[in-house]
Amino acid sequence: MKISKKQWLKSSVVFFIMAGLFSLPGAVLADNDADASGGSDRSGEQTKTEFTTPITGGTDQAYVDAGVKKNDGTYKFTKDTTIKDTKDYNKATVAIAKSNLAITIDASGHTLTMLSKGKGLIAGINTGIGRKADISIKADKLTVKAENNGSMTQKAYGIYGAGQTTLQITGATEISTVAAEESYGIYSGTESKLYFTGLKIDVNKDASHQAVIRMEGDAQTSVNVKDDQVGQSLVQLNGDVYTQKLTGEVKENSIVNLALTTKDSVWNGLSSYEDKVIPDADGDDTGDDDGDTGDYGAYDGMRSARTSQNLQMAGTLNLWLQNGATWNNQKYGEKYEEGFKGSRVAKLTGGTSADTTGFIYQNDEKPITIDNYKGYTTIFYNHKTDKPADVNTGYTMIGGDTKVMKAETGSVITLLTENEGLKTNSQEVAEKNLVSGTLNALANKLWYMAHKTDTNLTGKVGIAEGLTSRSVSKTITVGGKTYNVPESNQLKDITWKDGGQGEYKYTEEKEKLPTPTEQTKTDFNTSITGGTDKEYVDAGVKKNDGTYKFTKDSRVTVTNQSGASFVDSGDNAASKIQADKSLTFNVTNSGNKTITGITASTKEVTIINAEKLNIHAKSTQGRIEGINVGGQGGMDKVHPYKLTINGDTDMNVQGIGYTLGLYATGNSDVVFNGSVTAMGTSENPWGIYSKNGEAGSSGCSLIYSGVNYSIKMGPKITIEKNIFAKLDANGLFGNGGHAKLTVNGGGYLEINKENKKGYWAMIAASSAVSMNVMLDNDDNPIKANENDLVLKGNISASSIAQNINETELYSRVNLGLATSKSEWTGVANNDYSVNGYKLGNKTFYGVINLVLQNGAKWNNEKWGKVSGLFTGSCISKLIGGIGAEQTGFIYQNDENPITIDNYKGYTTIFYNHKTDEKDSLGKGWKMIGGD
Repeated sequence: MKISKKQWLKSSVVFFIMAGLFSLPGAVLADNDADASGGSDRSGEQTKTEFTTPITGGTDQAYVDAGVKKNDGTYKFTKDTTIKDTKDYNKATVAIAKSNLAITIDASGHTLTMLSKGKGLIAGINTGIGRKADISIKADKLTVKAENNGSMTQKAYGIYGAGQTTLQITGATEISTVAAEESYGIYSGTESKLYFTGLKIDVNKDASHQAVIRMEGDAQTSVNVKDDQVGQSLVQLNGDVYTQKLTGEVKENSIVNLALTTKDSVWNGLSSYEDKVIPDADGDDTGDDDGDTGDYGAYDGMRSARTSQNLQMAGTLNLWLQNGATWNNQKYGEKYEEGFKGSRVAKLTGGTSADTTGFIYQNDEKPITIDNYKGYTTIFYNHKTDKPADVNTGYTMIGGDTKVMKAETGSVITLLTENEGLKTNSQEVAEKNLVSGTLNALANKLWYMAHKTDTNLTGKVGIAEGLTSRSVSKTITVGGKTYNVPESNQLKDITWKDGGQGEYKYTEEKEKLPTPTEQTKTDFNTSITGGTDKEYVDAGVKKNDGTYKFTKDSRVTVTNQSGASFVDSGDNAASKIQADKSLTFNVTNSGNKTITGITASTKEVTIINAEKLNIHAKSTQGRIEGINVGGQGGMDKVHPYKLTINGDTDMNVQGIGYTLGLYATGNSDVVFNGSVTAMGTSENPWGIYSKNGEAGSSGCSLIYSGVNYSIKMGPKITIEKNIFAKLDANGLFGNGGHAKLTVNGGGYLEINKENKKGYWAMIAASSAVSMNVMLDNDDNPIKANENDLVLKGNISASSIAQNINETELYSRVNLGLATSKSEWTGVANNDYSVNGYKLGNKTFYGVINLVLQNGAKWNNEKWGKVSGLFTGSCISKLIGGIGAEQTGFIYQNDENPITIDNYKGYTTIFYNHKTDEKDSLGKGWKMIGGD
C-alpha cells in the first residue's frame, strides 16, 4: 500500500482523534464557525489580566468581553496577562480551532504568561493536528510553561506545531516543560514553520525523551535568524536539538536554523537524531498501519506510512556561533537516541574574525561532524591529568573528535585546552615536551577531510591559562571556570596528515649535553642532518640552539649520502650553518639513488652563512646534484621550501646522466646573497659536466628551476651577484609553473661550443629567466643593471613546457647588457610567432627582451648547436641607448634575419661584406649576414 504525503497527513489526523490523545478543549473540537467579529463593540480597554480558557481563533467570548479580542480579530493585550487552562486533561493555552485561520496576538511592551498544568498531553501553544494557520505573537516577554503531573501519559510541550502552520513569535520567549516521558520545548512535524527572535528553553533532563527543539517531517524552526540574516537576541537553550531526515518511499527533511550571536547566548546539549531503518508502525513491513503506536507514543501516527526501506538519519541543523556565544556539546538527558553517532551540523558559521569567534565546548565522547564550515570558531577540550609515561604523547584529551568535511576560503578553527598539569613557561626539557605533546594530542582531535583538494581551513592549537574575569574575545568560560584565550602569536599551526587528521609538528627537546666551546676538528665523514649529528656535537660544531658553527676551514666528505640534508620529518628540521671560513662538501655517488651536496626541503628557512661555500659532487652511476630544494613530493602551496646562502658559492658537479648544480622544484624559494661560480678544474674545464647528458639537455644545467605539476607551481630563485661559469650544460633553465629565475648581477657565462646536446645559456619555458636587468611586476625589463657581463651561448623562449595543464602562458627571457665590456655571442631562438600558439582554450607566447646600451655588443651568430627549427633571431623588445653616444652594437654575422617586434633607442648594426662580389644592383660590395 503506497500512501501519498497528503493521504498520510489525513490518516494521521484520524488516528489522533480516534486515540483521544490529542483532542483539544471543547471549543477546539467544535470547530466553532460563529462570526469571529461577534456583534459587540470591542474597541475598549483590557478589563482583566487572568484568563482560564485558551485562545482558539474562534469566538473566544472571554477575550471579547475583556476587550482583548478586537473587531479585526486581533488579540490586543495592553497589560501583563496570564492565561491558564483549567481543564484537567489535555491542556493548551493557545489551541487552534480550525484550519485557515490567521491569528494575531499583540502584547507589545508587556509580559504574556501561558501556563498549562495537568494530565495527558500538556502544551502551551498547540496549533492542532492537520490544521493550517498563520499565527503571529508579539510580546516584550512571552513565558510558556507546560507541566505534566499525571501518572499515565507523561508528555509536556511548550509549543506543539503540527500541520501546515506558520508561527512567528517576536520578543523574548521563555519556555519550560516538565514531564517524565516526553519533555519538549518546541515540537513540530509535517510542514509547519516556526520563527523566534530571542529564546530561552529549559526541559526536564531526566525525561525519557527530551529536546529543546524537536523537528520531524518537513518542519522548520528558525531562532534569531531569518533568510540567513542573523539577529542579536539572547538565546539560551538547555537540552538537545533534534532533527530528522527520511529517505526511501517517504522523503522528509526537517530544518533548524539556530543563531547564537551574543556573549551570553549558550546552548547546552547535542545535535541529536536517530540513525536507523524504520519499519511500519505495526512491524509487518507491508506499508499499512494497524493502529499500533509502537515505541513512539501519541505522535506515532505521523510515522505510520513507512516501509522497511525508509532510512532515518540526521536532518539539517544550520548553526551560527558568533561574538563569544557558546555551544556546550554534551549529552543533556539520560541517554542517546537510537543509532546516534555524534552531533552533526549541516553548516556552521563562526565569527567574521578572531575577535568575534564563537566557542564550542566538546565534552561529549562522540564526535562532532560539520558538513560545511566558514568563519572563526574556538573549540575547547578538557584533558586528563595523569602524566603519560612518554611526555611526547601529551595528556589525553577528553571528548570526541571534530570533523570538518568542507570549509570556505579563509576559515579558521582554534583548539584550546586548559593549562592544568602544564608548565608552559618551564625551561625543563620534560615539561616543554609535555606541552608540545599535549598540543599535538589536541591537534589530533581536529580533522579536515578536504585538505587534499583545498587549503581553505586553517587549524590552530593553544593552551588556555586560568582567569577569574571574562571579556568577549579574550576568554572562554567552560565547566564553571574562566580561561584566557591566547593571542594569535601564542597559537601553533595544525598540519594535516594524509587521512585528514590534524597534527602539531614540533621538534622534541633534548637534554643539552656538555660540548666543547671551540671547534676541535676540521674533517668530517658523516652528513649534517639537523638531528643528533653526534660527530658535530663532539667536535664543538653543533650548538645547543641547533646551529652548526664552523670556526675553521672545514670539509665534509661522504659517499652515497648527501653532505647536508634538512627535511621536514622527525628530528630533521630547518637549521643554520655558520662557517666563518670556507666550508667544503665533497660528495661521491657510486650507487643508483640521487645524491646531493645539500638538500634543503624545510618550510622554515635553512640559512647557510659561509665565507665561501664549496660543493664538489661527483657520480659514477646515479643522479648527482649540487643543491636540491623542494622536490616533486612537496604538496604545500602555501608554505614554500626555503634556502638562503649568504656568501659566495662554488660548484663543481661531474656526472654520468642527470647532473645539476641547483635543482629546485615546486613551491621553493632560493636566494644566493653572493656570487655563484662553476669554472671547472685543470682536469675538466667545465664546472658542470655530464658524460652522457640526460633528458634531451634539460637534465644537465647549472641552475634548474622546474614546475611541480601536482600543485602547478614553480620555484623562485634569486642570485643577487655575479655568475662565473664554464659549462658543458645549460646555464639558466626555467621550466614551467611560472618558475622565476633571476640573476641581478653579471659576470661570465660560457657554454661548451662543441657540445652535441644543444645546451642553452638561458632558456625559459612557461617561466621567466632574467639576467642583469631590472624588472617590473610583470617580468618586463625596465633597464639593465650596470654590471659587466660576457655571455657565450644561445638563448631560447621554448615551447617544451607547453601543455593543456600548464598555467603559465608566457616563456620569457630578459637580458641586460649596458657596459662597454659587456658582450653576448649567440642567437635568440623563439619557438613562438608574435601571435602565439593556441592549444585548447589557451594561447602560449614566447618573449625575448634585450637591453643593449653604452657600447655593449651582441654578436648575432650561432654558438654551437641550435636545437629546433631555427630561422633567425627574434627579439620581442630591443631597448637601445638613450642617445647616439650610448648606442649599443649588433654584429649581424648570421645568415638568417634578425626580427625585432618592438624597438626604442639608439643601436648601431655592423655588417661585413664580400670583396669579390657586388650587390644585386652592381653598385657595391655584397653584405654578409641576414637582414
